[in-house]
Amino acid sequence: CSVDMHAERVRHATVTDGFGHHIRITGVATDCSSGAWDAHDGFYDVVFYDCIARGGVSGFNLRGDHYNIIGGMVDGCMQGVFLFDYASNCVIKGLTVTNTNLNTEGADTGTGAGIEIGTMLGGNPMSGLLVEDCNFDNLAGQGIFVGVGETVTDVRIRNNSFRNVTGPVIEIPGTGTYQRWRVNDNIVEDNRGTPTTTSFYYQH
Repeated sequence: CSVDMHAERVRHATVTDGFGHHIRITGVATDCSSGAWDAHDGFYDVVFYDCIARGGVSGFNLRGDHYNIIGGMVDGCMQGVFLFDYASNCVIKGLTVTNTNLNTEGADTGTGAGIEIGTMLGGNPMSGLLVEDCNFDNLAGQGIFVGVGETVTDVRIRNNSFRNVTGPVIEIPGTGTYQRWRVNDNIVEDNRGTPTTTSFYYQH
């Protein structure tokens, strides 16, 4: 099944909720009041292909198994990608996230991060994430941020570029379970913080 959606000033451009599999979604979303491209658990093998989100809260909300973002852009949102609930075995490849902000007005707010993992996993462990060939530029928060007390394992972060990032490029808090993280061949440059807040920051 393929969906091509163009939406403006709605809560979500698309929502997957219930049960289904093998869905391919493309389109453009502007000024959404929550995650522009929203995927609940229950579906399997959902691909967001070259989707664009401009303005609004977050570009993508992923909370299921085998949800993939291939290409696309998030520009001017409060965060790029938010993974939570039952998110596992997800791929984010070739995505550009730029010009995030820290607008805190309203019920839905963002962290300014390129990718946020957890904070709303609700104790559900997350396993399996590949972030590859992505570009993160001019972020108001972190490059990749993990919520406190979460269990996040089997993560690969490779061949990405992080430029003009205000917070840590990768921030992992001091409490939680983080195993089998592999971070390699990433470009980190022109970031705005001190050296301790522009590279890998692990609070243990």
